[in-house]
Amino acid sequence: MEIVLSIMKNEGYDEIVPDPESAEIIFINTCAIRDNAEQKVWQRLNYFWFLKRQWKANVAAGRSRSLRPPKIAVLGCMAERLKEKILDSDKMVDVVCGPDAYRDLPRLLQEVDYGQKGINTLLSLEETMREKTHAHRNYVDDVPDDVKQRRLAELINTFRETTAKIYDSQVGTVQVVLVEGPNKRAPETEMIGKTDRGHRVSFVSVPVPHTFKGDEVRKPVVGDFIEVKITKSSTASLFGDVISRTSLSRFYKNHSSEAHAVAA
Repeated sequence: MEIVLSIMKNEGYDEIVPDPESAEIIFINTCAIRDNAEQKVWQRLNYFWFLKRQWKANVAAGRSRSLRPPKIAVLGCMAERLKEKILDSDKMVDVVCGPDAYRDLPRLLQEVDYGQKGINTLLSLEETMREKTHAHRNYVDDVPDDVKQRRLAELINTFRETTAKIYDSQVGTVQVVLVEGPNKRAPETEMIGKTDRGHRVSFVSVPVPHTFKGDEVRKPVVGDFIEVKITKSSTASLFGDVISRTSLSRFYKNHSSEAHAVAA
């Protein structure tokens, strides 16, 4: 787990909470050679799934400090062996990650929010034939492991390149952003939110006016819609400067008018 903790620390997750109720991400590290390993994994998954469903109640009762329901990630060699069963288990798990894919954890966890909102599960391992299927019963898996790893690396690189192009194209534009909370990298000065396309945006929290005249100048708070001028991008995030607080109807009305003016 030291590798995983180091990777997550570099992403701004610098606190290990003493109880799972307050965790934003719950990692279950598995080992296939331990006695009753599979049974223990399912017991822990059931318990953590219960915590996930009880998140709002735990926050209301003061038992949780997390801003959102915890993400559950299953790691290790057992994750590879049970991946199909885990991902079929009523959306119990958000991420399944084998021991060779730990460095990709930050992207996988972000994709739970962005690209997989409906399914909310991601598989980071190389392709294998699913049990109890026609392919599993009638064909031999003769693809070498090194080929599978190469294909996986190509897929990840293609995804990153495509995402980078999409994010780069938004630099210089003004986006409407729903404020979600403080940025873990700099919680005292920065906040994060999502655009109407689900893209993560980081910005410095400063007092700004509302687009409707007469409203007081203040810092954005969770639940506000704000206009953000995008200044730079990475493969997983956008960064920008806050222009003003706004509403969805006012933002779309203003920018629709600008679009017609440009077209004319």
